[in-house]
Amino acid sequence: MTKPSLSLKIKRCVYSICEAKIDRMIHKIKDPKIKETYQTLFDNAKEVFSGKMDYVNWFFDKEVVFPSDNGTFNLYLFDHAYHNLKKIYNYYNMNIPGINSYSVVLAENVKDLLKRFAKIKEEADRLITLEERPLSKEKLLLVCKSNPNFEWYRVKKGDAFERRSLNDCCSNRFSDEIWTLREKKFNEKGKLIGHISRIHVGFNKNEEALKEIVGYSNNKPSPRYFKYFADLAKSGLFDKIFLEGEWRREENLVWEDLPEDMLKDIVDNNKKLLEIDPYLMYKFTGKIPPKITYWFNGNKRTEEYKVGGRLHREDGPA
Repeated sequence: MTKPSLSLKIKRCVYSICEAKIDRMIHKIKDPKIKETYQTLFDNAKEVFSGKMDYVNWFFDKEVVFPSDNGTFNLYLFDHAYHNLKKIYNYYNMNIPGINSYSVVLAENVKDLLKRFAKIKEEADRLITLEERPLSKEKLLLVCKSNPNFEWYRVKKGDAFERRSLNDCCSNRFSDEIWTLREKKFNEKGKLIGHISRIHVGFNKNEEALKEIVGYSNNKPSPRYFKYFADLAKSGLFDKIFLEGEWRREENLVWEDLPEDMLKDIVDNNKKLLEIDPYLMYKFTGKIPPKITYWFNGNKRTEEYKVGGRLHREDGPA
């Protein structure tokens, strides 16, 4: 018979200590009905956490309030703990690998744990699996130099998988196609299982301009993805940002959002932007294209810059 390892012996010892601690707290309860109620909660917690007593102990430490020494029992707090345990059970019942393997003791409290579980579930719901869309059917645009686990793809407007992954319409009426920044996702064994989209970009072929740059749910992309947009900007795949559509600066990524050193790196690697993009032209060369008053739905909204005989719509230099 194989002897248990030292780490397994230590784990068993910790589990025994945790279980004995809660047993003592329940044993101190004088009212038999209340004692039975806590014992049931303890048994349920052991079942929910698959017998991992460090998790059970964490739950009781963070969430469960025992009766006071004079026997006062707070039913509201007990019910709150019971319902939160049920919420944790429901998450485990979804059989999401990221939730099942998450160490609950890393969370500050049960509220924090449920928030983390919700985030993991959201990510799982957004995953475009390889079964849903094999790599052989994808149109790869660019592998990000700053991190090869992030890639840009070309997709059709209104693509159903993209709409689900980024919770937007995956479309822009001024664009011919959508470019999507995807993050590779791997299982616990390191095998690629799919992608999650992080940014949608609307591209107009005739103007070689980006008409829309949005993140999840049509919000401005998170700064954590700025460097991957910089990879796209340095590639020379577009000439300018020229936002058009129902959503403007508040929801879109614009040049001003990027750090100064990132902007400098972009124009150093793609000089064409200095010749065509109005904002970068002004910022780094001091040149200002002739201005034209632009009326949007009857209101003076923006300015236009005439560069090389073509009109370029932009909010103007900072």
